[in-house]
Amino acid sequence: MVQARALLDPHLHAHVLPLLDQIRARLLCSYFTPYSSVALSAFADAFGCDEPGLTKEVIELIRAGRMPARVDSREARLVKKETDVREKAFRRALEEGELITKRGKASQLR
Repeated sequence: MVQARALLDPHLHAHVLPLLDQIRARLLCSYFTPYSSVALSAFADAFGCDEPGLTKEVIELIRAGRMPARVDSREARLVKKETDVREKAFRRALEEGELITKRGKASQLR
């Protein structure tokens, strides 16, 4: 109903379909965020669509880098990619160290 009204709007009609696609993509990402893995069938049921179609959408989001996950086709599950917290902290510490070193060298040259 909202889509039909928006398509009739002379200023908005050109933007309706891309906006709806972006909203759907954000909803898919938001739905998956609290889980470490989700059955694709349950995911599809929650969004009222078929599993193959949802799988294609999810794969597009993964390729675009918007969803940190992988599709386990054998188990028909969407599994979140685990990020190593220690590795992330170590990388940030290295970056901060490099930044401090650059600032120190720059202050010595003044």
